[in-house]
Amino acid sequence: MLCKKLLPMICFISLQIYTFNYNLDWQSFFQYIDIIETKFKDASHITIVRNNKTGELFLIKQKKFKLFSETFAIKETLASYIATSTSIPSQKVWIIPKNTVNNLHYKNQIATLHTFLPGETLLINNIYQDLDIRQRYSKDMDPKKMGITRNVIHQMSRHPDLPKIAALDTAVGNVDRSLHNILYDKKTDRFWSIDMDNSFYINLCEIAIQQIKSITRDRTITFSLKEIQALTIYRDTLIEFIRSNHPKQIVDLLFSITKYTGICKRIFNKEQKLHGDSFILYLIYGYKKNIIQSYRSAKELVFFLNKLLQNHVVDHSPDE
Repeated sequence: MLCKKLLPMICFISLQIYTFNYNLDWQSFFQYIDIIETKFKDASHITIVRNNKTGELFLIKQKKFKLFSETFAIKETLASYIATSTSIPSQKVWIIPKNTVNNLHYKNQIATLHTFLPGETLLINNIYQDLDIRQRYSKDMDPKKMGITRNVIHQMSRHPDLPKIAALDTAVGNVDRSLHNILYDKKTDRFWSIDMDNSFYINLCEIAIQQIKSITRDRTITFSLKEIQALTIYRDTLIEFIRSNHPKQIVDLLFSITKYTGICKRIFNKEQKLHGDSFILYLIYGYKKNIIQSYRSAKELVFFLNKLLQNHVVDHSPDE
């Protein structure tokens, strides 16, 4: 059972501004909480809770392994902030710092709080069960099969939400948009991005540039009107990402979140130097490097997308 101290901590970190405010009255808001369900899924312990006063549902998640719990929680929280600031349909995530509560499933480990979204993963039988917008990457993979491939462009044309989620994945370097990590709600006909803890892994913007340049050069490639619309939404979402998420702002937030978790002893914002576990810091600085490089590449990617959209050849045959 969750410790009572957890209930106020679940909380009022603003949905809109994502500031970590220690002075909010969490107790008054989270005094009516029920645990609905607990389960173990994909190396994570998940608890579903409900606020009886508002009816809101949340997920509390902990990774089984401590290292993954710490680094994945930081990445998922940061990616969630970027999605929210860019108006992308996505789960909102907050960190519950280590040593804040005494009775989580894994003691002395970070937990994350997630908004509970409607819908089901695409593993469930529905019209989108064959959807694939995953932007793959591997050092040994054929470059033609990485990132925004011709097939990914086609797949994201199947619904207006999909190019937004694909743009998010490109911007934050998320290579794991599998069927597990996207929800579809039949009632509202909406898709939702979830589980972003594999973000900041690689500069997918640079890989997308190479793909778009290759497609532009190949005059045999044509696009349907729906695919052109999807590419336009994809480009516009990247532009919004660039306008809303300056790399200094995101790196500062990365460092603030890392400090907030309690896994590092202290932080020096002025010099942007963290002090703590050396391997954790090695990873954090890797994320910082990826954030800066991806932002620069995103600007270049928009340039080449504009070029593609200006010179595309439209296939006027009926869409499948």
